Amino acid sequence: MELIHGIALRSVKYSDTASIVTVWSVELGRMAVSLPSGSSREARRRKALMMPLGAFEAVAHLKPGQEIARLSDVRQISPSPAASGNPAKSAVAMFLSEFLYAVLKESAPDPNLGQFLINSIRELNEAQGTALANFHLMLLYRLGHFLGIEPDMGTYSPNAYFDLKEARFSTAAPLHAQFLTQEQSRAVRLLSRLNSRNLHLMRLSRDQRNQILDYMLQYYSLHHAPLTSLPSLEILRTIYN
Repeated sequence: MELIHGIALRSVKYSDTASIVTVWSVELGRMAVSLPSGSSREARRRKALMMPLGAFEAVAHLKPGQEIARLSDVRQISPSPAASGNPAKSAVAMFLSEFLYAVLKESAPDPNLGQFLINSIRELNEAQGTALANFHLMLLYRLGHFLGIEPDMGTYSPNAYFDLKEARFSTAAPLHAQFLTQEQSRAVRLLSRLNSRNLHLMRLSRDQRNQILDYMLQYYSLHHAPLTSLPSLEILRTIYN
């Protein structure tokens, strides 16, 4: 038995009586847990806790050689933003849960990453308006620090090009196609300065936001994990005119 602090990423129906939830936990990293189905009050409570990006504390029971853990004493740390009743917030939460499911496949336990993710869920629950519209861009940028792929901002200079492959800025355009123009590169510097306190100040059109997201997904695909299938991506693209 071990006390864990986890974040629900994806749930898949396993049988008529149970689902399997993929969780990232501070103490054990990525893991699978069983979630009993049913109509009882306790079953409904656990299902709500295990919605995408729901943060919880529980006791994990995992025997040697066993791949799926059983949980007991499950308690909420932060509710799932997907259950907020806000369609835009739900779309952001669904996208981020799919993104984290893709990029944290080989992730080992990391207390700093865990605290960052739990704090981010709390911030997403509180985000409104422009801050909510930009939230996923901030999280994707800041997550790069914990995965060791943060852009080298020490190489930044005005009118520089950002080399997506080398993760650094240069005064001359790289000799390949995977780089940002000088104007686009200024957005990287802007992203590096974002936090929950100033996020509402970044005014972007939907097209600008989607273009930045496209380059961020390209960057992650180059440096960490291929991002070929994120079903909620198209829904996210359509919110906020």
